[in-house]
Amino acid sequence: MAGRKAEAAAMQSKGLNYTVKKGEYVSNWLTSDVIEIPFEAGMVPTVFENYHPGASVKRADGKERTSPAKDEFLERGDFKKSGYPENIAMDRLYYPFQTKKVDFSDFWSFPHDIRFYARVYVNCRTDCTWRVELSTCGGMKVWVQGREEASFFPYESNIEARQETELFLRAGTNEIVVGCSNYGERNIIFNFGIKNLSEEKLEFFLPVSADIRAVQSVHRSLASMYLDRLTYEEGRITICTDYPFEKDTVIEVKAGDVKKRKEVKAGSGEVIWGDTDELPIGYYEFTVCSEVEGVSLSAALGAEVFPKRLEYRVTPDTVEERKKAALDFIISSTPKSFEQYIAHLARGQNLYEEYRGCCEEYVEFVRRRGDCSDFRVVKLLWVLIKFGHLLTEEQRAYFREVCIGFRYWFDEPGNDAMWFFSENHALCFHTAQMLAGELYPEEIFTNSGFTGREQSARAKKLIVEWLQKLLDFGYNEWNSPCYIPVDMLSYVSLLILCRDEEVKELAGRALDYTYEIFAENSFHGLLAGACGRIYTKELLANKNLETNPLMWLAWGEGCLNGRVDPLIFLALSDYQPPEKLEEAACWNKEKPFTVQRLQGTMEVPTTIYKTKDYSIASCVTPRTGGPGSQELLMNVFLKDYRSRIWINHPGERKIFGIRRPGYFNGNGLTPLVSQQKNVVALSYQFCDKLLDYAEADFTHMFCDMSVCDETEVGEHWAFLRRGDAYLAVYAQNGLSVNRKPPLTEKELLSPGINTNWLVKAASRSEAGDFKSFIAWHLAHTPVKEKGKLVFRDMSYGRMEFETMKETVYA
Repeated sequence: MAGRKAEAAAMQSKGLNYTVKKGEYVSNWLTSDVIEIPFEAGMVPTVFENYHPGASVKRADGKERTSPAKDEFLERGDFKKSGYPENIAMDRLYYPFQTKKVDFSDFWSFPHDIRFYARVYVNCRTDCTWRVELSTCGGMKVWVQGREEASFFPYESNIEARQETELFLRAGTNEIVVGCSNYGERNIIFNFGIKNLSEEKLEFFLPVSADIRAVQSVHRSLASMYLDRLTYEEGRITICTDYPFEKDTVIEVKAGDVKKRKEVKAGSGEVIWGDTDELPIGYYEFTVCSEVEGVSLSAALGAEVFPKRLEYRVTPDTVEERKKAALDFIISSTPKSFEQYIAHLARGQNLYEEYRGCCEEYVEFVRRRGDCSDFRVVKLLWVLIKFGHLLTEEQRAYFREVCIGFRYWFDEPGNDAMWFFSENHALCFHTAQMLAGELYPEEIFTNSGFTGREQSARAKKLIVEWLQKLLDFGYNEWNSPCYIPVDMLSYVSLLILCRDEEVKELAGRALDYTYEIFAENSFHGLLAGACGRIYTKELLANKNLETNPLMWLAWGEGCLNGRVDPLIFLALSDYQPPEKLEEAACWNKEKPFTVQRLQGTMEVPTTIYKTKDYSIASCVTPRTGGPGSQELLMNVFLKDYRSRIWINHPGERKIFGIRRPGYFNGNGLTPLVSQQKNVVALSYQFCDKLLDYAEADFTHMFCDMSVCDETEVGEHWAFLRRGDAYLAVYAQNGLSVNRKPPLTEKELLSPGINTNWLVKAASRSEAGDFKSFIAWHLAHTPVKEKGKLVFRDMSYGRMEFETMKETVYA
């Protein structure tokens, strides 16, 4: 211990020194790598009495249901029993980007025991007791000078817990080490925070040999980076920074499978990554890394790539012709994949040897039961049922083996991280179970011990209940552009491959219903409704929505892209959407088309109001007044796909993070939303306890002003014009344009959380010229009267919107 103290004291003069005041977090640390240990639990079924489709998967106490494998992880408590990490290197300088905590959140497809450790030194003038707040979602331990001073083990999946405690510090230099643990399954928030609650500010330092000024300079350059566009269709992809590099610096940039090493000259504020045509169609995270004297720094930037050379430009007139064109496009213009292998099978070609790597990766992932294997096993069954005659005997046996051994439902033995309960996953598991059981009726399925005939009977009961729920209530994942396509994969698979006539009939009705939802919410081929679940990759990549090709197939509006599920299987089917839906889907009139629906078992009110010039949509989630999830509560398009606009309270500060909710997707705290015609109001009013848990202390509107023809932003009002479509935006707490990268001029910020927003969409034919539209709204600012937000609309007169009553923390 004396050796560590002497070493730290010797290096302090050239290390990183910083102070932490009351209310601030200890932000800079020396960390270990993330230690990932595959977690092997017993093969145990999950017990979920009285399960039925649409049932809440929360426990009676409101917390998330855990798998038997996680229960075993908690029972073993290996991290709880662990001592001071004597032999673990903590030599990575942690510099936080857009967060105050030490954060290694990520996605784990297979169960892992995950840990990392962090070290910092603090100087004290006298012996003292340091009051702190610990925060984590998993478990954490704190050692001071090698002795365990505090521990905290909430282990609540993705729900941050906090605990106040005291750490005893001696006069002089104190080493603080934190261990952080979690159960790695699917998307996991993996972080810890230590906040200073004492009145005294403390002096911290890190004994690093690197030139701290050089590290800070590169860190500032990376933190100031942004892409010159959010959507690339042609030309160069350029990464810019508002803080030019002070010295020649080597950076490494990874986008998808493409990694490039670039040298940035001193004084340069940009680097050309390459040409748009180098990447396939898709949404990409450009990860920029640099190393300064052994210190690794990185930043992440997101953008949509849609090379014009890959765009399908001629839209055939009929559904059947478009189906053929879709298969051609998948073969010629999408990356090599298992789905592309299926497209070749559909053309009568078994190119297994050419696609061996894709096939083996696919099968191995299912064999190991990686999360989302249910999506994959359905496609394996397509190959066996539809194209088995093209396979060799060896290939059929290879695919058959993994299907016979799969875990088809939570009540079968397992120790995996597969998620069974959300709407899309549940039906996909049932579909796979039904089809596999019908294909191998007399065989024993090795994981469950059931015969195929028993498997299909068990699946049919759940499928019928699931589909009937949909037809009675609609989607619990309402209008979701990422999850409804997964449901459609199940519908078309059951319609084409299933032998049971009752199931086939229900699947056909489910497809008809889904296309009815698409038609109502289509805006020039885009799914424009407010929705129950969405991710950043949908919000920032509108041409890459998975629903675009599905609407293109049906009505010729939208576009083909790299999202081929369930497009490829609809293209192989004889299904056609009802003709009566086309007028609503391809609405091209100045008069409005509007629909209000109650969707899902919770009867979520959804509204869309659209003309040929714009669409504005909203929903009122049951989460109103509390912590949020992945809902998109308000959604606007002006003129076309380039101008998606929405408002949310970020669920995290890290702009391109992975949380659900994140910076763009979902809501940290959920406002009350109300819509009347083409006007939407959002009201936030939360108690101090909930506000304290919010990471972001602002609300914002995402709106890429570079695609607008005119913009005007004042103290409380903002006005946008794109073509003949207008938008007026009012924020009670004030507005400012973000001038900082990576969202320079791409969002309007409003300070504080408790506030009211109002948004009005209109067209030239409704509102006259843009100057008149602006003048009207500046003269008719909304006011609060007796719990309502009152607004005088230029077309409809007085409008009253309910405002949120302060919520009580639970």
